[in-house]
Amino acid sequence: MIQSPPEATTANVAGVSARVRGLLAERNTPHADMAKALGMSRTAFGRRIRSEVSFSAESIRTLASELRVPVDYFYTDPTH
Repeated sequence: MIQSPPEATTANVAGVSARVRGLLAERNTPHADMAKALGMSRTAFGRRIRSEVSFSAESIRTLASELRVPVDYFYTDPTH
């Protein structure tokens, strides 16, 4: 079953962005490659990973697929 991301709030936008940045760094994935997979420019992707703009539900599903993690990975607190 495909999960839908929760409504965007300032806290979870920053959390999602942090999780994406962490995974990209951990896996040495270039931002340009992920931007291309999401069908957006590097500038648009950069605004999202800096928490200036939230990722869409579709983008979250694509990120999860590309990075091979469940959708809820982006919404869970890694400290718990």
